[in-house]
Amino acid sequence: MATPMFLAPARALACATSGATGTLTPGRYVGLDQEQDEREPVKVKVQRLVVELHGRMVQATPLNDAANGSHAAVGLGGSRS
Repeated sequence: MATPMFLAPARALACATSGATGTLTPGRYVGLDQEQDEREPVKVKVQRLVVELHGRMVQATPLNDAANGSHAAVGLGGSRS
């Protein structure tokens, strides 16, 4: 399993500071699968990711509401609208 892209730089930093040996190539994330090449056109990829993001934001709304309600129930703040 490849390291998620947002974690790869932190992993690279940890390797660099721990004395691990290896080569970091600028512009590439450590642990990125070679077969995960950019074959999808950028315009199509951006449209797909925007739809995915919107779906996740819709899923997050009830979870945020539940969390805010739980926080309010234990006196850690009110719910946000």
